[in-house]
Amino acid sequence: MNFLARWSRTLGMVGGALVTLLAATNQALALTDPQVAERLQSVPVFAITTPDGAPLVGTVTQDGETVSVTEVFISWRDAEAFLQGLQQENPELGSQVSIRPLSLAEVFTLIVREDGGDTPRFTIVPMEEEVQSARNLIQQRGETVEGFQGVPLYYAESTEGTGGYLTITQGDQRVIPLYFSQEGLETLLARVAEQDPSLRDTMEVQVTTLEGLISILRSEDDANLNNVFIVPLVESLEYIQQQSGQGSE
Repeated sequence: MNFLARWSRTLGMVGGALVTLLAATNQALALTDPQVAERLQSVPVFAITTPDGAPLVGTVTQDGETVSVTEVFISWRDAEAFLQGLQQENPELGSQVSIRPLSLAEVFTLIVREDGGDTPRFTIVPMEEEVQSARNLIQQRGETVEGFQGVPLYYAESTEGTGGYLTITQGDQRVIPLYFSQEGLETLLARVAEQDPSLRDTMEVQVTTLEGLISILRSEDDANLNNVFIVPLVESLEYIQQQSGQGSE
């Protein structure tokens, strides 16, 4: 299923589980790049950076051409594993770089500013276990999948009637949460099951990609896209808090 291909009612959960209609139903212009960046502001990612704070740039060969690439990791654990490997392979360089949290909005802004030439390309590195989870999810539906390109995002959709998307309350707004880990979504669905088991039985886990979502935000004329909320990884927020605490000592 193509995520965001249709929007109708949503399944909400505040106190008890309720079936509700999205408030915004009229057509609206696609989001501007600053508006997309605002949606991504609260999502941390991790880069390997030099002492002056610049992301480390590597090179890869594509179609016989050498291309500059900067890798940005969804998980700090993957960034740390990369750093440790670099320190073993190139101790001199490894001793000069470190892990730096960035907002996904910063990365997005840099990507849309790229104009070719010598500008490094950015690659957002997904968690391999989630890529495998996404593959498994698609295969369980009887679909053939040789590979999964992109960063997986999981959401829950109703299988009843005209369908709908599971929503939660974020501040004073009802939003459709998308998770970087299937486990994160399953935790939410466990809460749904506690409140209304029959409602949980109607929900099905779906998967899209971060790249696909960003493309839709920039191109689709649908006011309901304002209800999308990307949930940061809890472990990422904990890591940043821990690092901030160590830095203040």
